[in-house]
Amino acid sequence: MAAHGDMSDTLKGLNKQADKNEDKVMSQTEAMKELAKQIDKLTPSGGENKKTIFEQIIEGISRAIKASPEFLQLMKNIRDVFRLALEFGFALGKQIMKLVPEFGTVLTGFKELFDPKRFKKLFGGILDAFKDLEKGGPEASRGSLRR
Repeated sequence: MAAHGDMSDTLKGLNKQADKNEDKVMSQTEAMKELAKQIDKLTPSGGENKKTIFEQIIEGISRAIKASPEFLQLMKNIRDVFRLALEFGFALGKQIMKLVPEFGTVLTGFKELFDPKRFKKLFGGILDAFKDLEKGGPEASRGSLRR
């Protein structure tokens, strides 16, 4: 008899829940909108998300080509040529520096132009001018700019 009482309680509980859910019945349109929202959540976003069958076919072809031994060898050859071009450029640059000493002179000029000590002095003078300006107006700042 206890089992019968438990089943009765369970049935009453199910009926109560069914009554609550009756108020929550969706129309077909609402159900479709909710389903669309849930599908959007499941679908990853970003550039890799192909939306058509044709795009998937093209992606498959592209992956197959990129995985082929011929393509991989082509990519290796291109990397090797880039490395050789870099080495050639470095060697050529060294020869130019030896043959055209004026380049060294120009670089020395730039080195002196971009000396951090010069910039530290310049920036310090500008800060001092603003501090003087804060203290006493434009006349006070002119002394700092001439230093």
